[in-house]
Amino acid sequence: MLNHTSRLAALASAFLAINSATALDYPVNDPDALSSAVKQIATGVIDFDVEDYGGIGNFPDPYTWEESATAWDSLLEYWYLTGDASHNAAVQAALLGQMGPDDDYMPPNQSLTLTNHGQARWALTALSAAERGLPAVSDKPTWEKLASAVFEVQVPRWDEKTCGGGMREAIFTFSDGYDSKDTFTQASFFQLAARLARFTGNHTYADWAARAYDWMLATELIDKDSRVFSHANASSNCSIVSHEQWSEPAASIAYGCAILANITSSTTWSNRTTSHVSTLLATFFPPSANNTITEPSCHETTGSPPGSDDCTDSTHAGSTASALHHLSLIPLFQPHLSPAIAAALSATAAAITPLCNNTTTNTTTNTTTSEDVSSSSVSCHGLGQQLAALEALQSGFVVVGDGRGGAGVNASVVRRLRTASGNGTSDTTAAAADGDSDGDSSGGGGDSTGAAAGGGGSVSLSLSLLIVAGLVAVGMAAL
Repeated sequence: MLNHTSRLAALASAFLAINSATALDYPVNDPDALSSAVKQIATGVIDFDVEDYGGIGNFPDPYTWEESATAWDSLLEYWYLTGDASHNAAVQAALLGQMGPDDDYMPPNQSLTLTNHGQARWALTALSAAERGLPAVSDKPTWEKLASAVFEVQVPRWDEKTCGGGMREAIFTFSDGYDSKDTFTQASFFQLAARLARFTGNHTYADWAARAYDWMLATELIDKDSRVFSHANASSNCSIVSHEQWSEPAASIAYGCAILANITSSTTWSNRTTSHVSTLLATFFPPSANNTITEPSCHETTGSPPGSDDCTDSTHAGSTASALHHLSLIPLFQPHLSPAIAAALSATAAAITPLCNNTTTNTTTNTTTSEDVSSSSVSCHGLGQQLAALEALQSGFVVVGDGRGGAGVNASVVRRLRTASGNGTSDTTAAAADGDSDGDSSGGGGDSTGAAAGGGGSVSLSLSLLIVAGLVAVGMAAL
């Protein structure tokens, strides 16, 4: 296996081979610069956090509680994929600092604005910590316990008195959004149930995931073409559906379907995954935006053109970051979707990178969320924009070139994703199905260092380049 310096030298050589028309706009002439590219963005993210502002782990205004959860999830993934554990203590502190007195992510500081989606978003981050083997803190709840506790408190909120089911956006009657049954909420609950089913092996979670999906179908929040619509109002018994579409719930549902397809071997879930991904890519990565991620409903509802401030604020960008995160993980469970997803993610990464180079602190970053990212002239300095850039770039560690002009998945990442029993055998099936599995196929608990890129034992990465629609597609697989 190549050592760290050799890996970076190989990466530098590969980048230097790219012509100037498609080159990523950050230094490529030395390994150290390449090593710091993703690290700079991760450091920029952590610089936004102000300890004890609304509780440890809650980023300051104007950033939302949900956006804070997204940030910690992105930093968890950064550690898991790069092996840099420098932010892990902050992630641990955040997950514990916001869990609330009942260990279910209902902290008093959020009581006026708490939503089911926000609560589930924190649970999903806690579950990421469990899946990736983030060390637990002694005398504190496990990450799995925190995630499952949220599921347990949300199930009783499943409201069959109106619309025959579904959960309301807001938890409390006095909150905005209490009348709305939105797909941000349903999708996060669906994904949480699917991932808990995989992690624990408890079929009850899978049953709830199926129930949530079936309800969205029945209510036509998901249509026959796998489009995911925004919301319906409980006061009208969900008879009128808003046809806005947003990338986060669409990607979250696709990810949940992929997991259920993997753990059940169901052709129904597999077909649903394929359909959702196809629709998602056509809707949010259109040729008109050079196949980079865009949020068309934002422009439709605000009347603003692509690249305007209305659609590149941090909240929109943070939601887009979640979509990129979920999308990048789908090929781990449905490898046949790797080529299409790799094309979209790498086009987005290539477009975002020139806008987020020279990142040193949150006050000097020039990033954007890419509502037509390739042509945006807006300079943004928000947390969400950095998260979108981070997720786009680090997705290259997961969705990788296969050396034949196609794309596959990083089999070592598949194998190291944990289950509650400490093994990843359920996921080696996904790698084997793509024909890219190598080395030990017996699974394994994954090392607690999370070092995919440096010191992960049998963990290995390789690098290849994809040229997709004239844009650079860069990924890492086994070295």
